[in-house]
Amino acid sequence: MRARRLTVLPGATAGSVDPSRCLYTREELLAVLKLSSAQVGALIDTGQLTTLLICGEERFDSQEVSSLIDTYLRVTRRRTNDRM
Repeated sequence: MRARRLTVLPGATAGSVDPSRCLYTREELLAVLKLSSAQVGALIDTGQLTTLLICGEERFDSQEVSSLIDTYLRVTRRRTNDRM
């Protein structure tokens, strides 16, 4: 499982945090994506999702999850249009 460390950028302040961003737990991620734990593991193993380890706990960036969903929706639309 790939994991990266979270670093605070120089000059970042509490007021500069994007309120639309959050970190999901694995349980929250499973509910958002409506996937099994094995399917989420496959997304992590193939590099489509990055695991953040914070204090030894797994977290997932909501912006990355949103980007993943958008990518899958574009691919699905493209495949649907190709069949017509």
